[in-house]
Amino acid sequence: MRIFLSSGNPVCLEHISLFPVDTYKGRKNGLRKDLAQALEDMHPGVFRFPGGCIVEGTTLDTRYLENGSYFRLASMTLGYTFDSFDNWIQSLQLYATCNNVFTITSYKGLDPEVNLGGIDPGIDYRWSNYPHTRTIMVGAKINF
Repeated sequence: MRIFLSSGNPVCLEHISLFPVDTYKGRKNGLRKDLAQALEDMHPGVFRFPGGCIVEGTTLDTRYLENGSYFRLASMTLGYTFDSFDNWIQSLQLYATCNNVFTITSYKGLDPEVNLGGIDPGIDYRWSNYPHTRTIMVGAKINF
C-alpha cells in the first residue's frame, strides 16, 4: 500500500480496508484468492475467525448440522479351544476381546454417537464428552 500526501498537515488513519483487486471467485470486496482457495481445498464444515463464521449448510435450519453417519465395530472376540491334553486337563481355551475396535466417520467431533436423551437430544457438546476408549482383554479358560 502506498499513500502520498501533498500537504505538511498530519493525517490520522483509523481504519483502512485492504480488499484485493483479484478476489476469490471474482466477488466484489472479496477475500484474497490464494487464501480462500486454500480454505476451500480443506473441505471444512465450520470456519471460525474474528468477526465471522463460515459454516456448513445454506439455510438457518441446516446451518449447524453436520453429517453424523458412522460405521463402528464396537466389540470383537477371537478364541481357540485346544482339546484333550492329558488326564488332568480336558480342554484349554485362549481368547482375546477388543472393545471399540474402530469407527469410520467424517464427523469432526470426538464421537458421532451423541447424547439422545435429556433436555437437548442430538446436540454434541464437544467440551463435555470423553471419547470411547479401546480396551483389549486376553484370557484363558481351563477345564479340568
